Amino acid sequence: MSKNRFYLYLLSFVFFNFFCFAVNAYGLNRMGLEAVGLYRKMPHHLRTEATYVCVLNACSHSGLVDEAHSIFNEIPQKTNQITTTMVCLFVCFIKYKYYLMF
Repeated sequence: MSKNRFYLYLLSFVFFNFFCFAVNAYGLNRMGLEAVGLYRKMPHHLRTEATYVCVLNACSHSGLVDEAHSIFNEIPQKTNQITTTMVCLFVCFIKYKYYLMF
């Protein structure tokens, strides 16, 4: 592998980790809109299964069901992990709405 190609690979790895960690951190702190905004700015070629799970979890922690549904529909290849995350989001949201009724 040439030196330039190695540095390009390393730079892509750093950018991927930054975006993934930042989206996850926003989500864990209930800052879902910021997480979705950062996800939208993320280059498409850096989006992986981990990124999709992080942004869906961020939507879940913030109650952003419509945004999560929109992102889920944009995902080109839905794995079991991504689908499970989306199902958990809907189940938690339904339980929360039911809890508020009583």
